[in-house]
Amino acid sequence: MVRTSDLSQRQKKLHRQQMPSGDAAGATPLHGLLVANTKAALSAGLSLYRSCPQLLTQKHTGKIFTGENVLHIAIVRRLHRDVLRLFVESK
Repeated sequence: MVRTSDLSQRQKKLHRQQMPSGDAAGATPLHGLLVANTKAALSAGLSLYRSCPQLLTQKHTGKIFTGENVLHIAIVRRLHRDVLRLFVESK
């Protein structure tokens, strides 16, 4: 389980670094957390998104899911409507 203090430190580190373009399959960290679709992963994903909203527009770069963003994942995974609303209404 990820402790809140560990997550906060990781978020600060991410702000200081260039955001990763994706893993070997082309998924960004936020993509991976949403795909995991567990309570802990969704909580970490929402915290990551809130600290770095520009992650919402990052697209999957892998061959199979090229061009898909977190909204695609949220819909396919049937995430709670509050999560979808957060992503759709974000500015």
